[in-house]
Parts: sequence; structure tokens; C-alpha cells
Amino acid sequence: MSKSQHILFVFEGERAEKLISRKFIEYYFSDALGSVVTTAFCGEIYQLLEKMKDDDFGLGSIDLFPLLQEIPQNQLLKSYRRDQFSEIYLFFDYDPHASKACDVKIQELLGFFTQETDHGKLFISYPMVEAVRCLHEDCGVDCFSTLAVPLAYGNAFKDFSSKYASNTFRQVNVWSRQYWDEIVLRHCEKANLIVNGQSELPETPIESHEIFEGQLRFINESGLVYVLSSFPLMLASYYGMPKVRSFLRGSLSGNNCPHRQLLEALP
Repeated sequence: MSKSQHILFVFEGERAEKLISRKFIEYYFSDALGSVVTTAFCGEIYQLLEKMKDDDFGLGSIDLFPLLQEIPQNQLLKSYRRDQFSEIYLFFDYDPHASKACDVKIQELLGFFTQETDHGKLFISYPMVEAVRCLHEDCGVDCFSTLAVPLAYGNAFKDFSSKYASNTFRQVNVWSRQYWDEIVLRHCEKANLIVNGQSELPETPIESHEIFEGQLRFINESGLVYVLSSFPLMLASYYGMPKVRSFLRGSLSGNNCPHRQLLEALP
């Protein structure tokens, strides 16, 4: 293996993201050109910008890698050099309820983290990482495609996502490849709906800044944010849409939606 054949996944937190990503990496990156190394920033996306701006020379002068190495929880990363990683992907939450929440900060980060082979590429979960669980095999496709929650829902979304998901989708650690394929398909379709108003798979991957702009439009109109996970969007960016379309063979959907009372109870 050459010196640049590792891929770095940078998560917002240590626990939920690593649990979710375990099968994700196993199913989709076991045959990738480089092995995946996971690490965590251990802070919110808004704190990431502040941390990177501590340097007097500005955001563009900062290399994320040594900053991550300084975090106590990332001892493993100290055994690597920056040039051993060909690509960096960042997975963070929108977290609109955070005390330092600021859309301008996110726009700045999205403008900076645009290339996985340079500073890194940023992908955002709306409103939180638990968005990936919000599927139920008894539901029709439209149920998830229109799913949105109040902007101020906060940490209550974790409990909501657990109630929304079926038993199978709730148990992240036992997801089969078929269930992950379903998740990737539905979230890529939803990204296209948010950006282009089309409830079908896009021809090309939807970019993070486009999704954020679409989310802001919807938030301003309704006070709600569409539920969307960062993991499927990263996969589409990495492999391209032809690969994602190959997942259609095992698509799951039903017509007996169990969510009416749960959705009606949203504040």
C-alpha cells in the first residue's frame, strides 16, 4: 500500500457516529482503494469553525489534521502522517438548537471543505446524525421523502427517531446490506427533492452547499427542517450515482404507514 492510501473519516462525536459507520464502512469500503481510519472532533460544527479560526492567519491557512491529532480522544491518529491520507471526509450535524448555532458559519465551512483531496469534504446530517434511522419498511416512499421536524426540536429528535424507525432500522448494529442500500437510495432521492423538487434519484450527486441552501429555503418558509443523513450523500459523492442506482435491486417499501399519530404529535 502506498503512503497515500488511507481515507480519513472525521466525525462530530465518538459514539453514535462510530456505531453507525461500522457496517457502513464494512459494506461499502472493504474493497476501496484505501483503508478507512475514523476519528472524532468531539464538538459541534460551530465549534469547529471557532477552533480553526483561532489561528491569526485565517481559515485558509489551517490544516485540519494536526488539529485533530491534538484532541486527547484521537491517540490513534498520532501514529499517522497527513500524507498517508489521500481523502478526508467530515460528518457533522446541523444542530440548529446548539448555543452557538449560526448559518453563516456553516456556509463558511461548506465553502472551505469542498475537496476531499485537499482540506476535506463536509457532509451534514439534518438535524442530527440520528436522521439515518428514520425509515420503516411498512411505509411508502413518500412518508420519508416529506419527513421534516420543527427547527427547535433539539435533542428530542433522538427519541423521535427511535420511535419513528421500525425495530430493524432502530438497531443500527444489525443493519444488513439490503437495509443500508435502502437508506442510501431514500436519502439520495430526498436530497434531490430538497434541491431540485424531484422525488427521484438525481443524475449526479447533490452537493452539500446545494442541500444547505435548499434547507434554508424550507426553514424560512415553514420553520421545519427536512430529515436527512450525511452518510448516503457521502457515498454518492465517493462512488457516483451509477453505483447508487445499482442498489435498486433490494428496495423496500410498503403502504401501511404507522407514523400518523407520531407525526401529528410534533409541536
